[in-house]
Amino acid sequence: MPFSLINQTQNKTWTQYRNIIKNIMKVALESHLLNEKHHLNVILILDHAMHELNLMYKGKDYPTDVLTFVSDDEDTLADIFINVEACARQAQEYQHSLKREFAFLFAHALLHACGYDHENETDEAMMIARQKELLREYPREL
Repeated sequence: MPFSLINQTQNKTWTQYRNIIKNIMKVALESHLLNEKHHLNVILILDHAMHELNLMYKGKDYPTDVLTFVSDDEDTLADIFINVEACARQAQEYQHSLKREFAFLFAHALLHACGYDHENETDEAMMIARQKELLREYPREL
C-alpha cells in the first residue's frame, strides 16, 4: 500500500520513522485490515497546527496527538496527522521511546481510518486488540 510522508515540522529527524509506518502497514495488509489499492497520507505537524485542525474540524480548542480524516476519494484511504510535539511529550510521560510512541500513534490513527473507534467499552476492546496486533514489532519496552 503506497503512502506519502509529509513532514511540516522543519525537523528532518522525524522522517526516519518512515520504516515504522511501512512495518505497521505491512502487518495491517497481512491481517487483511488494509488492501494494496489505497493510498495513505501521513502528515507530521506541530502543536499549533494540530490545535488549528482540531478547532476547525472537531470543535475542540486544544491540540491532540493524532487526527484521522477518512477520504471520500476511492484511491485514498485517509489523511493521518501526527503531532510530533505531543508524541515527544507522551513518550516521556509514559517512559518509553519516541519510536514506540510514534508507532502507537500511527497504529491508533490507522485503525480509525479503517473504521475502528473507542466510543464504548466493546469497541475500545476490539480496537486495543487490533493495536496490539499492529504493534507486535514495537513492544512497550522500546
